[in-house]
Amino acid sequence: MRPLQLLGSDSSGRSFYLHDLERIEDWSPRLDVQSPHFVLFVACDATRLDVDTISTFAETTMDQGLAYLCAWGADCERLHDIFDECHVMRSLDLPKDQDKGVLMTTWHDSESLGDTLDFFFRCAVPNKDFAPICTAWIAASIGSSEHAGKMRSLLDAWLGQKRRGALRPRAG
Repeated sequence: MRPLQLLGSDSSGRSFYLHDLERIEDWSPRLDVQSPHFVLFVACDATRLDVDTISTFAETTMDQGLAYLCAWGADCERLHDIFDECHVMRSLDLPKDQDKGVLMTTWHDSESLGDTLDFFFRCAVPNKDFAPICTAWIAASIGSSEHAGKMRSLLDAWLGQKRRGALRPRAG
């Protein structure tokens, strides 16, 4: 496992991080980001992950301030659905005045890694309750250093172009 790595920031003040994990259980119980909320892109093969493992991951990230989830990879729809179920169960247990907002979630089972990462970079916008205080965008590759390398390369290129004010090409 490599530690969470800051890749850079864009002109809107969003900070982008990469997390290259061998296993979903390697997710840190403490995030070192300067934002109370974050957007998370998860690239993983969820076919062999049981419900309890995914639920624990979902609960941990929600405790840490998860505002938006983009899921990609084999069985990402199930991963997405478990996150949604965990969020709904939390919401049911809270008094209305303590509800912290809506967790946005998407899954991308028929898109390429590059296209889904492009969606995360350009289109993932947290719910209005989280958006003003959400400045961290975390791209996590779980179980594939190859995916982590591609994610780093694309994000580095897009951040460089964003800083220079140039238009970004689509990921393809």
